[in-house]
Amino acid sequence: MGNVENVRMVKEALTEAIKEVCKEKEKYSTCENAFIRNRDLPLPKLIDDILLFENKSIEKSLSGNHQFSKTTPTAVAFVRQRNKLKPEAFEHIFHSFNLKTSSYCSKNFKGYRLLAGDGTDVNIYLNPNDKETYIPQHGKKGFNLLHVNTLYDLENQIYTDITISGKRKTSERRELNIMADRSELKEPTILILDRGYEGLNVFAHLIRDGFYFLIRLKDTDSRRISAGYKDCGETFDVDFDKIIRRYVPYHAENRDDCKIIINQITFDFLKEAGDEFPMQFRIVCFQLDDGNYECIATNLSREEFPPDKLKALYERRWGIELSYRDLKYTLGMNNLHSRKTNSIKQEIYSNLIMHNFCRINSSFAEVKKNKDIKPQKVNFSTAVTICKAFLKGLCPEESVIYLISKNLLTDRPGRSFELDLKPKSCTYFLS
Repeated sequence: MGNVENVRMVKEALTEAIKEVCKEKEKYSTCENAFIRNRDLPLPKLIDDILLFENKSIEKSLSGNHQFSKTTPTAVAFVRQRNKLKPEAFEHIFHSFNLKTSSYCSKNFKGYRLLAGDGTDVNIYLNPNDKETYIPQHGKKGFNLLHVNTLYDLENQIYTDITISGKRKTSERRELNIMADRSELKEPTILILDRGYEGLNVFAHLIRDGFYFLIRLKDTDSRRISAGYKDCGETFDVDFDKIIRRYVPYHAENRDDCKIIINQITFDFLKEAGDEFPMQFRIVCFQLDDGNYECIATNLSREEFPPDKLKALYERRWGIELSYRDLKYTLGMNNLHSRKTNSIKQEIYSNLIMHNFCRINSSFAEVKKNKDIKPQKVNFSTAVTICKAFLKGLCPEESVIYLISKNLLTDRPGRSFELDLKPKSCTYFLS
């Protein structure tokens, strides 16, 4: 199948996902009889406009999307229409589009699908009355945050799942468990997580759901899973083989083989007093390039993944951090067009949809590999511009891959330097 046909099929997959929402518009509407009358902004076009938002005001974005035609809706009409649409509509499009394009995302790492999990905050408009998102500060003005949790395919560079919750009420571990439990694994999958996800309950969910995991552990102390392993030396590779229980009789013969969890600690698989959950994984400590030591927990085999390979594998987690930079600054997740939480969620989902759409199309581009030429990669910022122009009808499908392949950057994966970055709050492009 040629590149032109691939581009056409990916666009059709997105169009079909949007049609699925339109067929069940009652399910995704906030009020009865929404999107029934013929208007200048029907539901399919409304969804397109939100997907194709630019870092401009609503009026300028709509004018560009509608190519300055006489039927371009006003900002007021657009806002009224988008308020009738639930953010779950874009959540459905996200998952449906991923399912329809799964055949284009077949890259793996030595037979394993490589996923990274992480979260990021989105600074939204100040609203002290929103108890789920408002974060008070003593002696200072508070702020509101939404927390976005995602799973990211490191080899294919696409997002595979997402949850959105208010920062005040969120728990990254709980949100990860939700995504893990609903995952349908079709191939061996390694999930790489940072130290905020350490916890036996997380390990239990991943083991039950069939994941291999690689999770960075917090600094060794009496409260952590890695506590008690200091005596193994500065570097070690030991087994954690315990039966997780709430209570064990003091004189029980297998007491040393049990790990007791008090009732105040969440563990979803111990409902009754006598329940138990066997758990096996490795705790590995290796030395970093800067001389410090790092501990990780993994259920990967020792023969296939010795400590040096685990260290190199964990470093690949950085890909999800770079993807958040693309989401916030290239695709505009830091540039919002509403102050309402539901509308902001629409834009967060739409940014992930467009990220995956652009990444899949970029994967068709030919990147030259020549000993005389430095390694190159796709200029993702330019690819986003080209793909959005393609969806607007301004770029023919024959030109999409050609233009993406023509705009490449030198790939410097090992480059590291100090960055003097300051936190940036969201910019609101309203009417």
